[in-house]
Amino acid sequence: MFHKFLLDCKQFLNGIAIIFLLLFLAMLKGMAQSNTIVEKIANSKNDDDKLGHYIDAGRKTGEIDFETIIELSEEGIKIAKKKNDLNALGVLERHIGNSYYFEGKYDKAAKSFYQSLDYLEQQNNSTELAETFNSTAKLFRKTRDLDKSAQYYEKALEIYTKLKDSVGLATIYNEYGVVHEYKNDLKTAENFYARSLAINKALKNSEGICYALNNLAGVFILQAQYKKAEDYLGQALALRKILNDSLALGITYSDL
Repeated sequence: MFHKFLLDCKQFLNGIAIIFLLLFLAMLKGMAQSNTIVEKIANSKNDDDKLGHYIDAGRKTGEIDFETIIELSEEGIKIAKKKNDLNALGVLERHIGNSYYFEGKYDKAAKSFYQSLDYLEQQNNSTELAETFNSTAKLFRKTRDLDKSAQYYEKALEIYTKLKDSVGLATIYNEYGVVHEYKNDLKTAENFYARSLAINKALKNSEGICYALNNLAGVFILQAQYKKAEDYLGQALALRKILNDSLALGITYSDL
């Protein structure tokens, strides 16, 4: 028994070591990405090119550290204001808000999202507006202000439906379903996850399929329908193995 305990401890510590190694490699990758963006900005011939790189930097969440994204976005905002480019201002403010969100600075995130909405609602770029609605909804879902979260998800859903944007709809159905799950409206949550799963299967989006499968499994666990939950988790596990997503595999094994 004691030998098994030591073996379990060794396996646990090996797992921790792998996680730290992955985080270290991600940090190195982020530093490399950051340096590349900075070089592109420095070598830009005009403000339009610079602004494009500043916006591109903000789309690399997870590849560039959040503080760098905030700094670069703030530099980009100076150019966007000079050009009176409201669309760029809205996108850059959203990138700042997303970075604050992931840092857990929710008040600052909300301020940036509201500023983003103020800029984007004056433009005709519905896609960018929908993205900010989604980010704002996600923030309020995180802080458990579920009614506000639902309001913003509804606005994003309305835009993606008008645009017939399948990728956007699949994302919203998955995320909005979580709000209904938190409200204990499990049938609606199940319906939203199922819609997301159907769209992601049509798009052959493996990552989206996995999220929908995991979410469906979660709903069935809450309803004590364990066989159904096991089936969906099994499907997710098989797909995660193909994707070789170690962290997601760990979570799926834990759920099982």
